[in-house]
Amino acid sequence: MREVDRKFLQKLGKDKLSDLSLTELGQLNEKRVEEYYEKQGFKVLDINKLGFPDFIVVLDKSVFKKIKFVEVKGGKHEVHWHQSQKLFELSEIGAEVKIGHVIDHLDEKKWRIVEEVPPLQETLMKTKA
Repeated sequence: MREVDRKFLQKLGKDKLSDLSLTELGQLNEKRVEEYYEKQGFKVLDINKLGFPDFIVVLDKSVFKKIKFVEVKGGKHEVHWHQSQKLFELSEIGAEVKIGHVIDHLDEKKWRIVEEVPPLQETLMKTKA
């Protein structure tokens, strides 16, 4: 079992991944993706945490060339329309947007992160319809 899984299960007082609820599994997938990017040298800011500012205000759009926005998905979960819409908006101003997809997320030995490009063209069509 990988360290990130072990720590998460220990924190919840559970023994195996199959004991996790869907919400807990989603939280674990976020931890896995956070660790994936940290190991690549990124500083990961979890904007879902209480106390994060309401807005990110940027004057110079070139700053987005150094930032990735990542939506985490596990299993068969798809990107929701409102999430896809926001990723599209970010890509329109030059930001790099990705899906951090956790594959085989219930297998504590085989799970892996696959970085995917979101289907932004599909979102564009929905906004124009």
